Amino acid sequence: MYFKYHYVLIGAESTSACDRTVRNCRYRLSFMKKTHDQVELPLFGFGSPIEEKKRLMKYLTTIRKESVECNEMTRTENDIPVLCKINVENNLCTVVYVSYREFEVMENFEYFRPCKIHFFSPIESNQRLVSTQNAYPYGISPYFSKNFTIPDGNDNNSWLLITLSDMFDIVNELKVDKFVLDLDGGEWDVFPALLETVRFKNFVVELDLRARFWIGEDNANYRRILMYFLRFEAFGFKKLYSKIIDDTTAIINFRNAPLT
Repeated sequence: MYFKYHYVLIGAESTSACDRTVRNCRYRLSFMKKTHDQVELPLFGFGSPIEEKKRLMKYLTTIRKESVECNEMTRTENDIPVLCKINVENNLCTVVYVSYREFEVMENFEYFRPCKIHFFSPIESNQRLVSTQNAYPYGISPYFSKNFTIPDGNDNNSWLLITLSDMFDIVNELKVDKFVLDLDGGEWDVFPALLETVRFKNFVVELDLRARFWIGEDNANYRRILMYFLRFEAFGFKKLYSKIIDDTTAIINFRNAPLT
């Protein structure tokens, strides 16, 4: 009803005779037709985890016709999710890469050259394994207007997470041609901040994202993940390319339509 006819479920009640013995379970459902600009999903509870996962996978495997210009680039040694080669003029371009994954080898970001690279990672060892001078020991705060720290489970250090606005102040560029999120599952915590930060919409041309899913997710989480993607498209970023790597990982490129 929702995905084919755009009717959203707003209420449901049952006869309360829904056990297997009686086999006389009846539901009374109420629907409302949504407007074209709404992106919220129907109320959760009526889709099994398998159904919700299939809906999410369909979104990730559906590629628009205009996406032919975008292809997955060569895989890097540190498995950086690089998609859709940047089209630049006069070598003036900027890349912001935020990582919560621990690098295994030195990284010179050759796949982003000749762009200027700004690397953010709260993982201390990563700071020693990158060649760019613009390396900062910060992560992204899940809050729109508040920085805070969280403990690092591997040692006695803490991670400092800063707002996207503070991150853009550090970068200090007129625009960011590619913003790469590689947060090892932490991306779902920062998606609300992306949607609330106007500067992200005004400055970022493309977003490359590694999305992590956990085996055994419940239906509400699958639905929430898909909702983030749909809201992001309503925010102005259209999905240009996506690829499912395995059961728990996908890489996705969003392009900011108003800036292209």
